[in-house]
Amino acid sequence: MDEYITTDELKELISALPAKPGVYIMKDSDEHVIYVGKAISLKNRVRQYFQSMRSHSLKTLAMVQKIERFETIVTGNEVEALILECNLIKKYKPYYNILLKDDKNFPYVRVDFNDDYPRLQIVRRRGTDQAQYYGPFISSGALRDVLDVAQKMFPLRTCKKDILRAIEKKERPCLNYQIGRCMGPCTGNVSKEDYYNALCRIVDLLAGRQQEFRAKVEEEMQKSSEALEFERAARLRDTIIALDELNQRQRVVSDKGDSRDVFALGIDESYALVQGVFIRNGQ
Repeated sequence: MDEYITTDELKELISALPAKPGVYIMKDSDEHVIYVGKAISLKNRVRQYFQSMRSHSLKTLAMVQKIERFETIVTGNEVEALILECNLIKKYKPYYNILLKDDKNFPYVRVDFNDDYPRLQIVRRRGTDQAQYYGPFISSGALRDVLDVAQKMFPLRTCKKDILRAIEKKERPCLNYQIGRCMGPCTGNVSKEDYYNALCRIVDLLAGRQQEFRAKVEEEMQKSSEALEFERAARLRDTIIALDELNQRQRVVSDKGDSRDVFALGIDESYALVQGVFIRNGQ
């Protein structure tokens, strides 16, 4: 095991690292932040940078050679660490985070209610158009898992097809319709009311009103288990896990499950800042 720890300060910092989730901030000799990262265990992750140097990429090796000291911030869980990491990268713009800076935007779900039959779109930036945006969500993987099951239960369209034109020209429905993954509004056999009812069920889920959706998934999981459809039951179980991950927040602020919007205003001689916090079901 090769080691690159060259200063007593680094050795002391590493020995004092906690085995807790958090964020680490690497600095060079000029006290410039050169890298920000997150970890499930700060002790294990940071120590890896200074061990087994032969396994490092050239970029990582160059960074480690410039580290003079580092700081850590302990968080309550990995999600808090992810949020803090994102904010610190945007604040310091570390040189060795260049490849990550543009990818640290949390996903939103875009729904354009001006469409005759709206579809769900996962986007990385909130636009300035007239569409509705839900999010941001912490985990894009969990978001996709939940939407995948939600669209199996309420099969909205995913195509960019002009629905009214397709109905007028009697175009052939796509494969998703054939396999039951789309209601098929392009067939002309789906009313806007029925389509919007299905859409609203998923929108409720995205807006944080997930109890009814979760209850439905749990009911389907129980039915699948009783019918010995264990593979389907396992997929539904994974959906519940993904749903929990999707809705994990930095902290629960109310045990009563309240929903409210809270705003704070700060003013000094040159600036004014308004901060909005949106609490849904106590989170």
